[in-house]
Parts: sequence; structure tokens; C-alpha cells
Amino acid sequence: MKKKLGIGVDIGGTNTDFGLVDAEGNIVRRGRLKMAGYDDVAVYVKDLAEALLAALGELDAEAEGIGIGAPNGNFHTSCIEHAPNLKFKGIIPLSDMLRQYINVPVTLSNDANAAAYGELIYGGAKGMKDIIMFTLGTGVGSGVIVDGKLVHGFTGCAGELGHAILVPEGRLCTCGRRGCLEEYASARGICQTFDELRRWVTCYTGKLANIPLRGLDTKLIADAAYAGDEGTCPGRKNPDGAVGEILPRTPLCLVQGEDTDSCLRTERQRCRHTWGCGVGEDAALIPDIVACQGQENGTLLSKRSSFPVTGW
Repeated sequence: MKKKLGIGVDIGGTNTDFGLVDAEGNIVRRGRLKMAGYDDVAVYVKDLAEALLAALGELDAEAEGIGIGAPNGNFHTSCIEHAPNLKFKGIIPLSDMLRQYINVPVTLSNDANAAAYGELIYGGAKGMKDIIMFTLGTGVGSGVIVDGKLVHGFTGCAGELGHAILVPEGRLCTCGRRGCLEEYASARGICQTFDELRRWVTCYTGKLANIPLRGLDTKLIADAAYAGDEGTCPGRKNPDGAVGEILPRTPLCLVQGEDTDSCLRTERQRCRHTWGCGVGEDAALIPDIVACQGQENGTLLSKRSSFPVTGW
């Protein structure tokens, strides 16, 4: 008799990561698809299904269920709806499309909600009841859990703080608004900020001086910052960073009966000390939902820097 495994799929703007998971939450096989070559969602789903079936075949296993975390994933409809960071536009019935190849229950949710739930079950939030989690990658996502329950909202995208306005009339976001947190704390936002900083620094000759904006990534920038590169160090003066600017504005009192501002200041300090202590890449994958956190984390550049970053 073949063993039963759950499948978790994390769809991002840069990569799709998947994992095969046993009943104890152990990832026994993982894989990745690069998103760059996929303009047609039907081709993407076919290739994803083939990769999943191949992984199952190698382990002599069969799928018990599939959970998908996706940008703008609507838990109620199992569709991806108008995701600004994906090439697939409009409303995509992804669960139904994947089920045509692998006939098992398929559940889809907002990727940050899935990540928050994974941390709640197996990761850094285990034992907690009220949390806000940010996921940093091609975009910025967030998931909110209150009294141990995910806050989905009517559209399945409640608590989407990546599109909270950080800088009024700031950078144009892929969602069509200006000044969203995502435009400053995401991978592309960090790269753009660094590009502006290095052009402002007089006679910058650091190791990243000749790398064009399109050739930059957050790992290069973070490595240069830790090595003392003068073009990146301004962003390290304030560890709160852009995400820390949004937390005090979040209209959610995490501790009932206490002063809201004091409570959120405490939560921000705690986030600063526990950032990255969760399961992250190995976030919980259970049969009906996936919780894979993005890997493109990097140094956050602070609004309080004296350097003239566009829109700040």
C-alpha cells in the first residue's frame, strides 16, 4: 500500500516552491519551478502537476490533498484574484485546474495567511493566540491571527498590510496606488532603494557599483551591508525599517485592556528580537493548507535615514 503524503505549494512572483509532507509535518521532498518563463497559466499548471506527480512517483507515494498559498489567493473561492505580482491576470481557478491532473482535495489560500498558520501550528508562533506575520519576497504579505483563528475577511485577503500606505504619494505600486509598504520593504523595493542610495553617495566605489539595477538582489545587498559597504550602510542605522513603520499603524489591539500604542510598541520590540526565529522555509505543510515563507529576505532600509530616497 502506497504511503499518503500531503502536498504544499507556495506560489511567489519569482519561484513556486513545493513540498511533500508526512502526517507529522516533516517535509520529505521539495522542489521548485522558476516563474520567469510562464506567461500562460495552463502551461504553468501542467508543468506543476507533472513535477508533483514525478516527486510522488519517486517516493512511491500518493497525494492525500494539496494546499496552495498564493498571492491574492481567495480561501472562499480557491481562486487567485488579480494578483499584481504574477503574470497571470484576472481570476484564476487554480484549484480546479490542478485537480484536473491530480484528483484529490485542493485548498487555496492567501500565501501570507498560510505562512502565519504554519508558524502557529509548527513554528515561531506555536502556543500564541494573537499574531501578525509579515512575509517578505517579491512582494510583502501579512497574515493576522486573532484568538487562534485566521482572519480571512470577505475576499480572503484581510490584513493585507503590504498595501498599507507607508509614504503618501510615494512610489507607484503594482496595485495602482502610491506609497505602499511593498514598494519599500519587498525585494524589488530594497533593490530600488539601494540603487538610489548608491547614486546619492559621492564617488561610490563599492563592490556593487557596476551592477545594474536588474542585476541586483537582496542577498547581494545584505552581504555588502554586512561587509561594511558604504552604499548599503545607511539602511542599517534603524533596525525597525519600513515594516516597523507600519506596525504602530495597524488597527489591531493585541492585548485587551492595555494602552494600544504601548502594546504595539511592545510587539514591535518583540518582533525585532524574534525576527527569523520561525520555521521559515520549512513552515508547516499540512494536507489542506500550505505555509511556505518567502526566502528573499534582506536588509530593510529605514524611512528615518537622512539620505534622499525617492518618495520618502
